[in-house]
Amino acid sequence: MITKANIALLKAFAVLISVLMFSVSINTYADSMRCKNRLVSTGDSKATVLLKCGEPWLKEDHSYTVTEKRNSDIYRYNQQDNGFNGHGASREVTRLIKVEKWTYNVGRNKFLRIITFKEGMIESIETGDRAN
Repeated sequence: MITKANIALLKAFAVLISVLMFSVSINTYADSMRCKNRLVSTGDSKATVLLKCGEPWLKEDHSYTVTEKRNSDIYRYNQQDNGFNGHGASREVTRLIKVEKWTYNVGRNKFLRIITFKEGMIESIETGDRAN
């Protein structure tokens, strides 16, 4: 038997599902950008963005260094045991990280779209100020 309480519960559940689906679509949009009828998203390469969106309105780049500790196994031959003995050694490695920001002006009074590339791949896509 269907009661008013069951109907109210089903309506509340339907609203909850709608809100959850809407929030998922907002998160998807935040990590992607439409260029005409093509989509670029987090993880795409600079070449893919150039093919789909063309040249950006503005390019900015900078770099920073990161120092990491890396472990490596060093093996030494032990004649007495007829085998290899290994021990771990760590060393510091410094590498340069290249970051580029490409800004696309998608039209008058529309929001600028800013794509941040880290080591050649899209790390994030943000919305900027309104274009003039």
